[in-house]
Amino acid sequence: MSQWPTHGPFGQYRRVVGELSDPASIVVLSDGTIVVAERMAHTLRVIDLDGTTLREWGSLGSDPGQFLAPGSLAIDAQEHVYISDSGNHRIQVFDTKGQFVRAFSGHGMGPGQLIDPGGIWVHHDTVYVADTGNHRIQVFTTDGQFQFIIGKHGTGVGEFINPRGVVVNSQGEIFVADSFNHRIQKFDARGKFIMSWGEYVSFPGLFASPSGLTWHEDQLFVVDSGNHRVQVFDGEGEFLDAWGSHALWLRDGEGRYETPTSIAIDPEGRFAIVVETHEDRCQVIGRLGDERLEPPPPVRERSHFGKRLATGGDLLIIPEPDLNVVGLYSLFHPTPILIG
Repeated sequence: MSQWPTHGPFGQYRRVVGELSDPASIVVLSDGTIVVAERMAHTLRVIDLDGTTLREWGSLGSDPGQFLAPGSLAIDAQEHVYISDSGNHRIQVFDTKGQFVRAFSGHGMGPGQLIDPGGIWVHHDTVYVADTGNHRIQVFTTDGQFQFIIGKHGTGVGEFINPRGVVVNSQGEIFVADSFNHRIQKFDARGKFIMSWGEYVSFPGLFASPSGLTWHEDQLFVVDSGNHRVQVFDGEGEFLDAWGSHALWLRDGEGRYETPTSIAIDPEGRFAIVVETHEDRCQVIGRLGDERLEPPPPVRERSHFGKRLATGGDLLIIPEPDLNVVGLYSLFHPTPILIG
């Protein structure tokens, strides 16, 4: 587990929920059950915390209620389940029993059209979609009426490269995981740029391909996929906490991750769940200091950093094999110099 100063509520490993089929995303319902989008099985599956399947729906196809590599999930106040049906380039909506409600959008580059949609978030009567293949965010009403677009392809302010996550806080401010620009961007409720933070490195508060986002207790949770961890920020981008580290071999767990992709938090705040798509599983993370949780196993001191190359004065040089760079760290500067 991480050794960062802890300002957030989560971080204690609880258990693994495994034997999933390429899970892409999850949401936690009010009764504590979990909806999992399984890309390879082209289904949505409802499970409990022990991994027992309670029900499932969907199959491979393009008809209503069918999927092609379903991606991100969201729920609204009525617990309708929204799914980015990525391969079919549309959004589908179901009730919690799996009954089809509606679908909207379709393949294309025009307003209201999608290419490989990713993250999705519902705020009141508005749906926010990370239109990953079109490098933008699209905003709809919950009945599928197009509203407006945020951003375009690029590296500048308010521009994106393959955005994969989107979330909205209680004030209506919009946060986007600008994945291939390795940063988070923040906008007001109408899509006007406010600020951004992050760059490509493993230093605390920075990112390597951030993906899934969620918002809980006035904190932004970011799945920092390439750094194999979850980072926590306040709404102004101030770093608060991080947990997780890189799993060094297949099926390693116990709070160590292999390229996690998304996160969901129980509505009651009892636990968080982190999805590891490549490991076909999720890890359940409990609240720190919760005595009802099973005690975590001993942490083995291992790191995905390479061996120390050199030290001298206030400098430390460390290779980072996952990022294919060498980091030059100084005690007097918060951001390292990258070589490679």
